[in-house]
Amino acid sequence: MSAQPSNCPFCRARIETGTVIAATRCGACLRLLPPAAQPSAVAADSTAAIRARAHSTHFASTEDHEFDGSEAAARDSLSALASEPLEMLQRRQRGLGALTKRLALGIMAALLLGAFGAQLLWANRATYQHEPRLYPAFVAACELIGCAVPLYRDIASLSAEGLSVEADPAQANTLVVSFRLANEAPLPQAAPVLILSFNTAANRSVAVREFAPEEYLPARIDARRPLGAGRSIGVRLALVDPGPEAVNYTVAFRAR
Repeated sequence: MSAQPSNCPFCRARIETGTVIAATRCGACLRLLPPAAQPSAVAADSTAAIRARAHSTHFASTEDHEFDGSEAAARDSLSALASEPLEMLQRRQRGLGALTKRLALGIMAALLLGAFGAQLLWANRATYQHEPRLYPAFVAACELIGCAVPLYRDIASLSAEGLSVEADPAQANTLVVSFRLANEAPLPQAAPVLILSFNTAANRSVAVREFAPEEYLPARIDARRPLGAGRSIGVRLALVDPGPEAVNYTVAFRAR
């Protein structure tokens, strides 16, 4: 095929080419020639022309030609659409796995911290077992492992309410002492020993006697059971009259 002369539409330089590959770029300004300025030696829709344009065209350089890049953009979009959901799913799986791992570590840390706290409390149970907020926990723990929490004792929180001493009309030379034993402590505690004292007007003791819980509590009350927190029990004792000098009387308690 003979060479056909033509002019570059950009720099007007004269070009001669016998092949389509050489004719698609100006030898003077090196710009790509538009299809209208290319020699017609080879048909524009022939396989050789298409292959030549594909090899000679640089899609990244948009300022050197008027190629719109629609085909390449479509391929890029398809590949992006195919890969993006997979990448998002992978990130979501990694995020869920990390969250599960952190949650498991947090639960393990809480369990270890709770076990350490329980061991610390148990090692110092003599100090903490009678704390009002911790007492139920110690009682529950002892029920599980077969031990017993010692009964709480606070003598200052025990009181004798409504104390009265009267002569027994049914029996001569007998006095009846009545009062209500109240436990004002925040926890149940063991029944104390009752100390009843009769004194003269000069506060000299005439008669003093101690009563164990089995001796002064009503028969229906189990003396081995603790007095409930905030509860009171009626007590009534019949005693021998200590004589006319006994004009004052006092009630006191001590731990058993």
